[in-house]
Amino acid sequence: MDIDLENLGGWEDIFRRYPVQDVVQIERALRERVQSKKKELLDLVNDSYRDLLSTTDTLSTLRESCTQLNTKVTDALTVSDYDSLQRFARAQSSWEIEKNAKVAEKHSLAARLSLLKSIPSAIRSLIPTNLLAATKLFLLSRSILKSLPTTPSPLPYISTLHTRISTLRPLLARNIDHVLAAEGEETGNLVNALAAFAVLNAAGQEDVLQHFLSSRLNSARALLWPPSASGLDTNTPQLLRAVSVYTTTLHAIATIFPSLLSPTVSLPTLTDPAILALSQLGLDRLAHWLPKDIRHFAPWTPSEPLLSTTISEHRQAFITDILEIIGRGAGVVLGGVEGVEGVRGLRNEVLKVITQTTTNNGSGRQRRGRGNGENIDVWRKSIAGAVRERVKELLEQDANSLAGCIHTLRTHTPTSAKSELWSDELTSLPFTNGASNFLAHIKGRTRAQTFSNAAFFASWTVATTRIHSDSSTLETWVKLLGDGEEEGEVVEVFGLDTERDELQEYHRGVVEEGYAAVFSALEHVVDEERGMQAAGAAGLIRVVQHVRETSPFDNTKGEEVLRRLEAGFADAVTICATEALTTHTVPQNWTEKLPELTLFKDTEHPTQPTLGTYRTALTLAEEVYGYGVHVLTGEVLGVVRARAGESWVGVWRGLVSALEERGIGVVADGGDVTEGGEEGEQTSEMEVPEEASLTEGPDAHADTETKSNDAPNGISPTPTPAVFTKLAAQLHFDILFLASVLNDAENGSHLSAVAEEVREKLGVEDGQNVRDAVEAYRRRVGVLV
Repeated sequence: MDIDLENLGGWEDIFRRYPVQDVVQIERALRERVQSKKKELLDLVNDSYRDLLSTTDTLSTLRESCTQLNTKVTDALTVSDYDSLQRFARAQSSWEIEKNAKVAEKHSLAARLSLLKSIPSAIRSLIPTNLLAATKLFLLSRSILKSLPTTPSPLPYISTLHTRISTLRPLLARNIDHVLAAEGEETGNLVNALAAFAVLNAAGQEDVLQHFLSSRLNSARALLWPPSASGLDTNTPQLLRAVSVYTTTLHAIATIFPSLLSPTVSLPTLTDPAILALSQLGLDRLAHWLPKDIRHFAPWTPSEPLLSTTISEHRQAFITDILEIIGRGAGVVLGGVEGVEGVRGLRNEVLKVITQTTTNNGSGRQRRGRGNGENIDVWRKSIAGAVRERVKELLEQDANSLAGCIHTLRTHTPTSAKSELWSDELTSLPFTNGASNFLAHIKGRTRAQTFSNAAFFASWTVATTRIHSDSSTLETWVKLLGDGEEEGEVVEVFGLDTERDELQEYHRGVVEEGYAAVFSALEHVVDEERGMQAAGAAGLIRVVQHVRETSPFDNTKGEEVLRRLEAGFADAVTICATEALTTHTVPQNWTEKLPELTLFKDTEHPTQPTLGTYRTALTLAEEVYGYGVHVLTGEVLGVVRARAGESWVGVWRGLVSALEERGIGVVADGGDVTEGGEEGEQTSEMEVPEEASLTEGPDAHADTETKSNDAPNGISPTPTPAVFTKLAAQLHFDILFLASVLNDAENGSHLSAVAEEVREKLGVEDGQNVRDAVEAYRRRVGVLV
């Protein structure tokens, strides 16, 4: 619908007369009309400005015409009425002076307005290259604004220019602070920005110095303490930049204040070459019409001198504050660095920043690595302590990881005496036919290599590798360059050699404590695993041996826990062999029906042990050898022999006592038992193979041991004298054989003493021949060697 916008009335009338949709259209139409009127007003102002300039030009032309007319009138005085013309000339001259003053004022106003219009764009073009010139031009524009007429009322165009120029001050301040805070700015740029701050704020040199140091402190804080909302973390490049802020600031203080700053703030604005070179200002045609105070305008700054003591006080306060900032930041950055090598790399980067920033302090000399005392302080007072603490923390973590490896043993203790590490993997391999025996053999030889051991050795390798890496890094701690060269002066000045010695001493201490914690943890494992099976004991023996071998310190530590494990392993592996011997030495088996009695029917003494005795030795050998070569040490075998001997002595003595009760031995009248007839001879021809293989196992021979149940309670009748002699000789041979297997002379198991008791009590003759026969048999058959 068509709405007459000229006769709408008030808003209350509009809302009564029209629906909401029409009210919205009315509002939109009114807003468009307002914008149109604003544009018309702006065009009108521009047209008026053009008319003003045109009028100025016309007045200038009129002035020239009047001058010509005045000359002509003067010439006419000579030919006309002198008095009348003189009165006319005086009146004309007064009018010309008054008219010329009004024209000059209009020209001056037009020139100032033209200059103000061009100043904002000129300032923006100067900001990237010359902040001082831009700031001077800004202050000039404010002076021009103050000189403009304000009565009867200011022109709307002047208000617009005032608004545009007012927005330039924050822009200048931000750019000045940006240059002052940047650590990599050259001295010339810093001097320019400092002078710009001085003229912008009418600040003295002390105020300029304070603001400069405050900007640098804020820059360091922003680098090392980023706002949490930004999600940024302090990192190595930021720390290096903060160190550079420190060193470059000290260099700037010594270089700029006060000598380089004073001359830059006293020059008039319109004599600045950078401003004169700006063609958009049009100073070549406008300067003539500018008032004198504008042409000679110069920013004012306080002229109080900056004393060296004042500079020193501010510098020391800055050093104190920024060292605290850098120290905290260094702690945060180092907390995220993993590995001692990473810390050393960060340290080298920091030292590079410090040593590359050298100051002469007026001496003109530059010494690499030294700089000045303040440069060294940023290392000693802020970063060196954080570096040492982080290295010690990492060294301690790596050392503590050793004891953590024992956790794998606690959580993966083998539940079976025959748990294999590689059996599942070997089973999955594409073996050809006939490989099953090989697979079974490998399984039997790796019973001590449990999953627990695999987890331990994997973690132990990682832990010890880190420790060795730490040690190597500390050995080369003072190496600064990529080629491994030492920079002696840097090492001396920054105390890197002393720092290395301190860290190496600390490393030795924490590693030694780490190994002590490992052995303590192993003792707890052994305490918790009472009555452990052979696989568990063998696995732990392997662990303890490896820990002792890799220890860089006294490898006698862990001796006690190793002896306990060896004893536990020995007890576990002798159980089966002792059971076999116990079964074999049942008194009922040692009668004339003992099959082995036929083995030396044509000889004076036995030539090989009974099957049960051989099986006992073979069972023990298989148990020991089945847990890998790491348990085949002299210490382990010695304990196994001793424990087996302790058990077997009692078994054999029990048999001897039982045989004595049956009357086998020396006759009551003191005479020896003599051989009888052939009634005690047996018909069995079973023989123990002389070259028995350890891989055949205890079931390789059929157990032909028999028990006689002819007599009550399973005890056979008293054998004949011939059987007496053979039983005693075979018994003597068997005990000597096991004594030789257990190396009785060294382990002190007293089996040899039992054999001697048998010889004496049971009347065995030719004892030396029996011992020779045992030695000959041992040379043919190797069991537990």
